[in-house]
Amino acid sequence: MQRKIQTFRAATMDDALELVRRELGQDAVVVESKEIATRRMLPWPSTRQEIEISAELRIRSLNAEPIAALEKTPAAPARSVRTLAETMTQPAAVPELLAPIPALAAEDVDDQWNEAATLPPKRPLPIDRVSSTVDLGIPTGTESSISIDRKTLESLQTIVAQLERQSRPRTASEIPSELLPHYRMLIEADIDDVVARDLISKLRQHSTFDTMNSPVAVAAMLTAFIEREMRCAPPIQPKRGRRQVVTLIGPTGVGKTTTLAKLAGHFHLREGLRVGLVTVDNYRVGAIEQLRTYAEILQIPLQVASNCDELRTAIDELDDVDLVLIDTAGRSPFDQSKMNELGDMLRLAASDHVLLVLSLSAGAKMLSPIADQFAAMSPTSLVLTKLDETLTGGPLLSVAREIAHPVSYLTTGQDVPDQIEPAHPNRLARLILGRDPIPRETIR
Repeated sequence: MQRKIQTFRAATMDDALELVRRELGQDAVVVESKEIATRRMLPWPSTRQEIEISAELRIRSLNAEPIAALEKTPAAPARSVRTLAETMTQPAAVPELLAPIPALAAEDVDDQWNEAATLPPKRPLPIDRVSSTVDLGIPTGTESSISIDRKTLESLQTIVAQLERQSRPRTASEIPSELLPHYRMLIEADIDDVVARDLISKLRQHSTFDTMNSPVAVAAMLTAFIEREMRCAPPIQPKRGRRQVVTLIGPTGVGKTTTLAKLAGHFHLREGLRVGLVTVDNYRVGAIEQLRTYAEILQIPLQVASNCDELRTAIDELDDVDLVLIDTAGRSPFDQSKMNELGDMLRLAASDHVLLVLSLSAGAKMLSPIADQFAAMSPTSLVLTKLDETLTGGPLLSVAREIAHPVSYLTTGQDVPDQIEPAHPNRLARLILGRDPIPRETIR
C-alpha cells in the first residue's frame, strides 16, 4: 500500500475536510487534527484559531486487504478515522452509525456531509465502558462484525470533541486591542462574558477601522445595539370617566406597596385623576396600615379585602374612580397553593394591567426563574425596582435577554411619589453602559 501524508489548514473543520477531499479524493483518511493559533495583520493585528488536518491517501490494489484490517497492523498511525465517504459505503466504527446505509451516488456525498455537519454532537462514550467488539445484531464471523481498539476510540472521541467546539458560536474569538476597553467596561457593568463577547462581535462586523478607533463612535454603536434589545411597554394611560383596574403582583420584599403608592401619587397629584386603592395583603405585618397612611396623605379611598369575594365587592365600590390600584400579598413563586390563590384573585379582579414587580437587587440570575414561575399569571409588563441598590445597570440587559415580558416602569428609591419613571429603551441602554449614572438616595 502506498502512503502519502499531507497537511491542510482552514478556519473551520468543515472547510479543512473539504480541502482534504478536494486534494486527495474520497479515499483520504484523517490521521491527525488539531487547533492552532495564527496571526494576521489585516484588517487589524490579531490572532485566530484555525484547524490543521493531516491526511493520507491510501491506494489499494484489488487484492488488498480491507482498510479495517490494515488499520490493525503496526504500520497504521495512532490517530486514524474513516472519512465520511467511507462511512457512506462501508460499516462504520461508531455505534451511532452502525445501521446499514445504502450506497450513495458521488454527487450526493457532499449533501450528506453538509447535513451531517448540522447534527448536534454526540457525547463520547467512556472508553472503559465500551466493548472491544461492536455488536451489530448479526452472528459473529460475518462481514458486519467490526473490532475497535482503544486507540481508535480515543481518536474518535478527540474528533467528536473538536467538532463540538466547532459547532459553538464563535463569539469567543480574539478581541482586537481597539475594542478591549469596551469589552472590559461591559464586564465591569456585570454583563455576562458570553453576552459581552457577542456585543463586541457585532461591533467588529459593523465597524470600519476608523470607527473602532473612535471611542465616541463605538459607545454610540454599543448603545444602539443594546437599545434594540430593550423591550419596553408604554406606561399606564387611564382616562377620565373610564375606570381601569391595575394589579401589582410579585414575590415578597420587592416593593409592591411602595410602587403602588408612587403610581397613586403620580396619577392623583400630577394627572388630576380619581384614584382608589385596594389591598389584599393580610400576611405582612403593618402592610394595611402602611397603605392606609398613604391613602390618608393623598386623600383617596382605600378598600381592604381578605378573600376573593371581598375583593370583587371592594372593586365594585370604587366604581366612581378613574383608576383602581390593587396591592396583593407577596407570594413565594415556588408555593403552588399560594400561586393558585393569586390566580383566583386575578380572575375575579379582571384587571386591565397586571404588573409583575421584580427587585433588581435580587441579582440577574434570580430574576428569570422568578419570572418563569409568575408567567402563569399572564403579567402584561414588568416593574423593576431598587435599581439604586445595585452596583451597575448590567442586570437590566439580563432581564431583556431572558424574560419575555416588556418593562413598563423603573424605580430608583423609596420617595413617594418620586423615584419612579416609565421605561424607555435608550434610557435603559445608557444605564446599562454607565452613560447615565444610577440615581441614588442622597444622605443628608
